[in-house]
Amino acid sequence: MLFDRLKINQRSDAGWVYLEDGLQYTSNLTVIAEEVRRLIKEKTWVELRGPGGYRSTPTFVVNFENGTMEIDRPSGWPNLHRAAIVYRRECQPWHFLDLTPCGSSDKGVFFNTPRLFVIYEKRESYRVTAPLRSKVIVYKEMDNEVKKKKKNRHWNGVIKDISVTGVCFYLPIATARFPSLRSRIGPVVLDLLVNSMERWPILEIPEAEIVRHRPLVVEGKKLQEVALHFVGDERERTSLQAYIRKREMEILKAIRDKA
Repeated sequence: MLFDRLKINQRSDAGWVYLEDGLQYTSNLTVIAEEVRRLIKEKTWVELRGPGGYRSTPTFVVNFENGTMEIDRPSGWPNLHRAAIVYRRECQPWHFLDLTPCGSSDKGVFFNTPRLFVIYEKRESYRVTAPLRSKVIVYKEMDNEVKKKKKNRHWNGVIKDISVTGVCFYLPIATARFPSLRSRIGPVVLDLLVNSMERWPILEIPEAEIVRHRPLVVEGKKLQEVALHFVGDERERTSLQAYIRKREMEILKAIRDKA
């Protein structure tokens, strides 16, 4: 199963571990418990999967207390010794929880607290790198009146790459505390360059979700890398698509000029 190649250690117990193939995982029990409670609160449809290719009909988590999670029993449940919950909220990556069954009844299947929580951030849209001096301003509150009064907390970042569905950027390591993973923030203001001379009209995305946040070193500098997934607004998509097409042509032109 997916979980077999993931190591539980001090890093994963403390928070998120990021792998190069788009996987991020944690064994932090507080984070896992919060996610299970969110599944219950939002009544998220999930699918149980197990060895031998087993896949359940859609079901949902009904209860979580005293270290035991109850899932509405799907028809044909085969009493597996190991399983996984798989689900995907709208406009979000795939999520997985590693499960160990501990009993069942006519109405439910019971599991111990999941030991691993995995998010697979498969890129859904083509991304282009942004020229130097392409910047992003991220506001914490979705309140334009507050923003106009300059009382809103915000962060200034340098864009790494961008697609029609999200943006990845860098923040200085000493930047004030950034909101936690999966938080909703916005608006997100994009100040993009097409090349070293041409600036694209300012774009404003009303809301985004934080899908990655980690420290790293780039060219000897300690930075924070943040990835946002744009949420629920199509108004800027056409302009972003046009920017990405034009930026791609600039990248290809630069490659040809160097050849």
